[in-house]
Amino acid sequence: PPLYYILLHFWVRLVGSSEAAVRGLSALCGVGVVGATYLLARRVLSDQGALLASLFAACSPFQAYYSQEARMYMPATLLGLLLVLACDTLFSRWHWRASLRSPIALAILLTSSALLHTHYYGATLLIAVNLAFLIWMGVEWRVRGRFPLDALWRWGILMVVSLATFVPWLMAAWHTLVYWPAISQPTSLTELLRQLIVVLPLGITVPIDAYTLAIGAVAIAMAALGLAALVVQPHDRGVNPNWRPWLLACYLAAPVAIMYLGSLRRPMINFKFILLVTPALHVLMAAGISVVAGRVLRAGARRRGGTVFALALPVVIVIAGMATSLHGLYYDPRYARDDYRGIVAYIHENAGPHAAILINAPSQIETIDYYHDEPPPMYPLARQRPMDVAQTVAEL
Repeated sequence: PPLYYILLHFWVRLVGSSEAAVRGLSALCGVGVVGATYLLARRVLSDQGALLASLFAACSPFQAYYSQEARMYMPATLLGLLLVLACDTLFSRWHWRASLRSPIALAILLTSSALLHTHYYGATLLIAVNLAFLIWMGVEWRVRGRFPLDALWRWGILMVVSLATFVPWLMAAWHTLVYWPAISQPTSLTELLRQLIVVLPLGITVPIDAYTLAIGAVAIAMAALGLAALVVQPHDRGVNPNWRPWLLACYLAAPVAIMYLGSLRRPMINFKFILLVTPALHVLMAAGISVVAGRVLRAGARRRGGTVFALALPVVIVIAGMATSLHGLYYDPRYARDDYRGIVAYIHENAGPHAAILINAPSQIETIDYYHDEPPPMYPLARQRPMDVAQTVAEL
């Protein structure tokens, strides 16, 4: 979708077109995700718990990797997080009395539309917040004894308008979306979960082995404990406690589940798509430690020191695993990005007077062109996916 590239167009006019400048937009969004993670965590945790969640976000190798890539994944992650924050605010009771022209309703409309226009997989977060809305309605109905019909029609209007803004682009891109080839090999649910245990907390710059699986299992266990603790935690802020943990659960689980279910028809396992869910993971991980720690501290001083140490140990383990992954990101050549600058420099050094560059992957054209000045001339052969065979053969 076009929004990231439109933003990048104006961004490079403002800051320049060096590698650092071009990647700076993603880096800025990555910093924004750290701050917004704190704001989301503060809805359910203490200041200390929210700081722990933002620490996980700041150290996340998964987020660091894509904060340094000139692609739309980190801007989409920030937009998804802002959408969840806006929905959390709207689900709080008093906001339903505001009109659809209220600032929070406008924020939901803008963030949902911007997310769809940034990455197609952002649609899975819209599904997640709609699932959370259904849970919220059930809680309201049970607690107040009346069906929240006014909330239903207002929410429905917001979603319809958000989707309507995307229809023009969807019509233009429909053929590409329908006929886009599979992007992965078929993967079993067991293997997918095995990889996710490592990728979500530790990123893609560590091997998947017994060591990283153990660290990832600690992180996932922290998140599961956090969800359970939030579900049973008493709430003292005047908002019903039952729906907010499920908003986080839908935020984390829905995009992952949709990836697996969609892959049953056409394999689409690509972990950079589910970078979107990492803020929910970090908040729940922090909840698993801070909520339990708070109860221990309130319970009294007996054996407090040993218990606090036991609670701090998982944090140390996960942060150590993140540090290992960050080391791989910066220093392990196995995880280095392709050296397009070196590729083009080699071509310029070795090309004869009648040489030409043939590019047979549409996604490589702009990357090569960024570093390349003619001669030799450059011929992109497959200009789009799926490939137009007749056009490609004619040009060849």
